[in-house]
Amino acid sequence: MKVLVVLVLSLTIFGCKKHRLRPAVNNPIYSELKTKYDHYFEMAKNKAGPKGHIHPRDCDSLLWTGLYSSIKGTEVSIEDYEISPGVWLRRPVAEGNCYPVESGSEISRDMILGLMWSMNERKQIDQVNNLIRYGEKHDWIMGDGDPFRTVLSPDMGATIYKILGNLTDIKYSQADVPMVPLSSLRDYEAHLGVLHTLLRGKVYGYVTDAQLFFLKDQAARNPHNTLMQIAFAMYTSGDYAAAASQLLDETHWPLNRLPTNKEHCEFWLWQREMGPDWKPCEKVQEHSGADFLFAAWLILSKVFPV
Repeated sequence: MKVLVVLVLSLTIFGCKKHRLRPAVNNPIYSELKTKYDHYFEMAKNKAGPKGHIHPRDCDSLLWTGLYSSIKGTEVSIEDYEISPGVWLRRPVAEGNCYPVESGSEISRDMILGLMWSMNERKQIDQVNNLIRYGEKHDWIMGDGDPFRTVLSPDMGATIYKILGNLTDIKYSQADVPMVPLSSLRDYEAHLGVLHTLLRGKVYGYVTDAQLFFLKDQAARNPHNTLMQIAFAMYTSGDYAAAASQLLDETHWPLNRLPTNKEHCEFWLWQREMGPDWKPCEKVQEHSGADFLFAAWLILSKVFPV
């Protein structure tokens, strides 16, 4: 009887249905988005420079650069963030370690999440292997500083093993740990949850009931957050027209230049809920455009698959 109760609870929590990517619904708006995407691609490339580092002085740079690196055709020297095999810093080594003066840790789970996107898309087997070796040797404490930030969660470790398994055609039992994102996540934590859920969907080939519920909840709570609208549409309707329309809107994404503080204050818009960060501010800065590109690429890679 106890076994039956545990089984029922497990199925309730984790969900047993596998929701796979839905075919993209054709719409002429995607051609218009592709034109704007191509323009942003060149502007962002010039902004990032020859090494392709996004906001290299920022202590979350590895996250942004990893996501940018996962976009097909970008030229990124992400290895500049690796200080030794399996040991990564928040920003390029040449920019100095953020820890302990500018951050409470030299690396964190969110930085590694961006790195995982890059490693998966660029099929960097050596980087994946080095990350796993270091993690296993150090009890998955991935660097110095606050353990709350540096200890890799079991579900993230599972995702890394799944990436390795896909690249080597080997099945690893370590990849079987489920991921159950919490719908209570808000703001940047919700953004990270969506990114991990999307990555799991890519490498596992499906999302679970619990993961789809999370995507649905975040999309409902954040109607203006294009990334979250895309994520939910991927596994439900395959219709990205509304999300494409948001990206074509010049309120946040001007056509002939990169956005600045005149459009919105936040330099990676998808990590913030609607509020002051979505409004103009006095802090003068030109944004990277990489957040636009990442969202647009998620759409266009489904509509015009290569």
